[in-house]
Amino acid sequence: MSRTSTSEHTRENPVTTTNETDSNTPSSAPRRGPIAVVGVSALMPGSIDKRGFWAHEGAAGRQVADEFVSQQIDTDTNVCLVSRDHPAVGDQLTLEQYAGLRHIILRAPPGYGPSLIDRELWSHGLKREHAMTVHSFFEFPRIISTTDMIGSVPTRIAKSLAQVHNLRIVPAPIEFEMPVYLTWPQSLHGDPGHRWLREFLTEIYRGL
Repeated sequence: MSRTSTSEHTRENPVTTTNETDSNTPSSAPRRGPIAVVGVSALMPGSIDKRGFWAHEGAAGRQVADEFVSQQIDTDTNVCLVSRDHPAVGDQLTLEQYAGLRHIILRAPPGYGPSLIDRELWSHGLKREHAMTVHSFFEFPRIISTTDMIGSVPTRIAKSLAQVHNLRIVPAPIEFEMPVYLTWPQSLHGDPGHRWLREFLTEIYRGL
């Protein structure tokens, strides 16, 4: 079993930009983003900067960095989700069995490279099939419940999805820690009501 951990301490910082990768170029139109977003990073190290935000290059990256604040609020581990009656998955999975299944994958932004899972499999001479790629973990249940695909999902999210959609959780043969970030617009950073909302969302997440 392989375990990769992240030891960033919880802190509140303005987002900074790095020169690690390319990303989508933000539109010049006014942004109308959410008031706060909880995000989990399950990509390879370096896909986010040390303050918890996607790394962007150039003027577009500086624009994004100037507009948001990000705070690490927790860490999570990963598990596997499969259908309740999956014919090939029991209570445990070996690395070889895991690699031999068809996988539903969360789409990563362009330029961020292979995931920790794929890199670990490659180090053992194994490769998994990316059978389907989606944009959100919340698309996993509909597909997993009606196919023989498997999905690797953060533990807290997996527990909620499994309970609602009657799926089965199986320990992951490749386990690692993922930082969890809360991100919000810089313009709301000092607002007392928004500060209360951030604390409330953090409390809810940690209670899951």
